[in-house]
Amino acid sequence: MRPFTSVVMVGCALLLTSARAHGAPVSRFTFGTPESVTHAGFTKVTVADAFAPQRGFGFERTEGLLAFDRGGARIERPADEYTASAYGAYRTTSELTCAFVEGTSDNAFLVALPDGNYTVWLIASDAAEAPPLFEVWANGTKKLDVRVARRAFVFMEPFQARATNGQFRIEFRGRHGWLLNALIIGQDGPELDQAVAAADRHIFFLSDEELPNWTERPATSPNPPLKLTAAEKRQGYVTFTADYTERLGPAYTPPRAAVGQPLSTFATPGEFEPATFGVLADKELGAVAVSLSDFIGEQSGQRIPRRRVQVGVVRCWPVRVTGEGPKGEYEVLPEKIEPASGRATRVAVGQRKQWWLTLQVPPNTPAGYYRARITVRPEQAPPTHLEWRLRVLPFRLTRPKDRHWGTWWESFPPVGGLRGPERRGRNTPAEVDRLARVDVADYRNHGFDLVMLNYYFGVKENPDGSFTYDLGSMPRDLEYLKALGSSAPVVICCEYAFRNLEYEMAEPGKEHVPGTFSPKARRAIVGLVRHIRDEAQRNGWPKLYFAPIDEPGNSKTANRMTFAENVLDMVHEAGGRTATTLTAADAQRLGDRVDVRIYAYGHFNREKVIRETKEGHPFWYYNNGMFYGHCTQTSRNMAGFEFLRSGATVATAWGFDSTYGNPENDFDSGHRDWNVLFPGVDRPTPTIYWEMCREGVDDCRYVATLQEAIRQARARGKRAAAQRAEKVLAPLIDPKARSVNHPLQFGRYRWRIAREILALRGDREATLPFTAVLRHTASPEKLGPNLIADPSFEAGPQADGFPTAGFQISDPYSEAQAKPVNALVVTDEIAHSGRYSLKWDLSQAEGKGFVYGRDRWLIVNVQVPPERAQALRGKRVRVGYWFRLGSGTCLPSLTLRQFGKGEFLDGLHYAGGVDDPAVWNHFVTEGRLRPDFETLDIHVPCLVPSDAELARKSVFYIDDVTLQEIEEPPLSLTTPLDEYYLGEPIAWRAEATPDPAATGSGAAASLRLALFTGGRVVARQTRALPADSLTGSFTTRALKPGVYTLQATLQRPGSTPRTARCEVLLTPDPFGGKQPSKP
Repeated sequence: MRPFTSVVMVGCALLLTSARAHGAPVSRFTFGTPESVTHAGFTKVTVADAFAPQRGFGFERTEGLLAFDRGGARIERPADEYTASAYGAYRTTSELTCAFVEGTSDNAFLVALPDGNYTVWLIASDAAEAPPLFEVWANGTKKLDVRVARRAFVFMEPFQARATNGQFRIEFRGRHGWLLNALIIGQDGPELDQAVAAADRHIFFLSDEELPNWTERPATSPNPPLKLTAAEKRQGYVTFTADYTERLGPAYTPPRAAVGQPLSTFATPGEFEPATFGVLADKELGAVAVSLSDFIGEQSGQRIPRRRVQVGVVRCWPVRVTGEGPKGEYEVLPEKIEPASGRATRVAVGQRKQWWLTLQVPPNTPAGYYRARITVRPEQAPPTHLEWRLRVLPFRLTRPKDRHWGTWWESFPPVGGLRGPERRGRNTPAEVDRLARVDVADYRNHGFDLVMLNYYFGVKENPDGSFTYDLGSMPRDLEYLKALGSSAPVVICCEYAFRNLEYEMAEPGKEHVPGTFSPKARRAIVGLVRHIRDEAQRNGWPKLYFAPIDEPGNSKTANRMTFAENVLDMVHEAGGRTATTLTAADAQRLGDRVDVRIYAYGHFNREKVIRETKEGHPFWYYNNGMFYGHCTQTSRNMAGFEFLRSGATVATAWGFDSTYGNPENDFDSGHRDWNVLFPGVDRPTPTIYWEMCREGVDDCRYVATLQEAIRQARARGKRAAAQRAEKVLAPLIDPKARSVNHPLQFGRYRWRIAREILALRGDREATLPFTAVLRHTASPEKLGPNLIADPSFEAGPQADGFPTAGFQISDPYSEAQAKPVNALVVTDEIAHSGRYSLKWDLSQAEGKGFVYGRDRWLIVNVQVPPERAQALRGKRVRVGYWFRLGSGTCLPSLTLRQFGKGEFLDGLHYAGGVDDPAVWNHFVTEGRLRPDFETLDIHVPCLVPSDAELARKSVFYIDDVTLQEIEEPPLSLTTPLDEYYLGEPIAWRAEATPDPAATGSGAAASLRLALFTGGRVVARQTRALPADSLTGSFTTRALKPGVYTLQATLQRPGSTPRTARCEVLLTPDPFGGKQPSKP
């Protein structure tokens, strides 16, 4: 773990040692060239520094030493103005990792020190090339294996050794050499702690100068503080279990019921399935070793070898929450699953640390119950034993035939690249090949089977005007991808390859218009696409799509939409098929030019895109939060149940392996790192979010397996059983179902599906005596009055044609141009209701409106009176307007913006596009507002096309602008989960809205609760309701499986009683109530 001072030490960062007596002074050395920057407080060492007693330090030999300075430790502003405006200036890296000395043969570094024991922290990194793998020895013993994954990764680990005869000797051994950036040497105590913490923070977080610009967002726990028993305090720590979809941050406190409990897992043969447990330390534990036994079958004695389990430790570190460039908010969050070795395994007093275990069940494992023993052995406390229970199910998972999962690979092969000289033993053909195959296997094992790769191509014009093409590494890469064993296509991203040809082959002697192509450039691109298509057919490559433009509606480059239209047309001319990331507005404009439409998640109308799929335009989506949103539920949902509900055939996300600078520092660029895994020396190093993506894929595989079992049951004539299973499955994949919002719900859904598969297979023990379906009887929502003045423009046009003052034709975030007179005008040409609507005529927008970045916009900001806006704080609202397309393809968007005191806080967005351009369409969205905003407005912008011909054709109308409160019911009753296992308490929450009719001064309201099934009450509670919400629970230990109803009745003095209900399932857990064995 990383040691951080002050604000970061309270997280998962490692407190290196407790305060002890002051030791000898700390020695700090940094290695580099004579010109390289020396970090404050460090002594520079160069290749010329041989050890001499008068100097007190130096290398044993200077032969075979090389020095490098990669530079980069500076504040930098991006040269590109668009990037600079978005991200600002940033620090690129730490001086401690910029420069280093490399040894091409074994050597030693010597320091004159008094005899005694010392702790050494070694720092090794190369910002530009993959370092060699080497060993560190002292006192005749190997102390460290220095294994740095790729360029820019930083190795920082401690070891202990002894100085003898006034000399401390550190040896470096490696077949392919070694390298060294810095050493910190001292005796344990506060001075060494502070020196290491400062260096660690500078490398992996922020410098002292930058730290004041960032504010930590405090971590919280969903559970109350845990009070340890006397026995637990004597032990010095407790172990606890958790669902792996829970995010265990540095402040996480386990519930008492989870302490000392066994791990429980169910899985199918061949499946990868994780489990997790944590250690909460009440004292310094030192390094904690975790070992496992084999799994042993309870009936058969069959063994699952322990080598089938990968053991890792979840590392917490600071990540950006808000802010681009040099300031913002950060939070200490769990992310990387590191190998369980070195300082990753150390647990300090007060620290929580999470171990992550991934089991691959062998494909031929017999069904049944298995048990394994986990031993937790701290260095400075007694050991503890945990049981791991496993239920292997009697079926294999089916992969959905019509679903694929994919992403953009930044660098391959291998992931992260292996740049560097062959002398280091890393960038060799054999190692590249080995890691490429390992990367593809890991990708496949996570359920992902579709890849998007970016390429540049060599294009040479021949004397006869034809072209010769060099496809570079693409043929080799596509051969590797055959190992995915998938029918999924590969997407060739070629925007910048085509841009190069646009400029290289522009018409000489003419000013080039961005986005346009000379005849030569067109011939070259069409020929290139044909050449790739022909090579694919000849070599049996996967089906290829070409992505010559990414997000054509943004403003990264000039005339972006014109470029998009041209390159998409050229791909089609060559007989290729296109795929493009876009929004509904982009799709409206580009039309049939785009074959595969990769919609930004939420920027589509579900019914429309499914209709488009039937018309030959496959619907994919991308949600980058699936990868780097730091939300376990989002990662699992977007790859799982939300994917199935969306109707898309491919789920993708960008941000697979894109990092800048030190991949383990989220602050050394103008923006956060965008990645969901890290390259490793032997195999990829996952994050918990990459593992959640696999679990989302597996959720879909369980669904597909049940769907196949239903089909087979129907074929065997078991219609009633098939219908029952369909009823259970239907609400889980219903497009209108509420998104899974509790980490434990995923596992309940998966077991519900598995239980139905077992029932269809005739497993009587697993078959419930009832259909596990809930009746959702939510009352219809009531909307409050519309808060917008003159929503349908019935006041008519003002003198300039604009609507009334509540519709502001202004925007503080952009540069105002001429007033958009005639471009925005209230008209009686057409109306959704009443007489008028607001016409947007983009043919009249030239030189008018507002400029933001490279683009021109027409903008209307609908005002919400402050007193009405503030009455909506914390409430649910619905916002929208009606839209009618007149001609052209341009569409506006919609955001209900929430502002603080001068700053934008958040917004509710609609970007679903047009369902039917021939009629009025309702652009509407809803959500809950923040409790802390000051003002609101409804932001309606439309991009004015740079293509004059397109702008000339673009006309549309909006009408009936609305903002309404969604009125909360007077009493609501909810449970966190919709299924509980026998023995678990059913938690509930009651919330009441204020009742003006209630009377009595200080008279408390009473809440009567009942739990009943089949019309029979099985438990009652009566509670005072001192505020507007109350929580509680019902015990289930004496209850039987079934569908249960919770009912709450609220009685306030002088007011009519209010009643609310909800239902839950009560079922046996996957182990059927089997109790764990004693450790």
